[in-house]
Amino acid sequence: QWILTLITSTVGGVIFGFAAIPRKREQVFAWQWALILSPLWGILFIAFGIGPVVTRTSDYLPLLRNIIGFVLGALVAYLSPMISESSASET
Repeated sequence: QWILTLITSTVGGVIFGFAAIPRKREQVFAWQWALILSPLWGILFIAFGIGPVVTRTSDYLPLLRNIIGFVLGALVAYLSPMISESSASET
């Protein structure tokens, strides 16, 4: 059951990261798109990722694991276009 909460937290982070990818050149973070898609990543992260952990146990390790999964998923999704763009310009 803890694997399912970790997966939903990570998927929520990936959705958040893809939503935050800037659409314009001068933009660093697309916060409007992150807010528009917040019901989707919020439900995945808070309701299905954090909620079951908080109601099931008082340990901080599973909670921290899910938060780290969310952050890592968001970073991978947010930085992946920048990494692929830089590797494409080198060739």
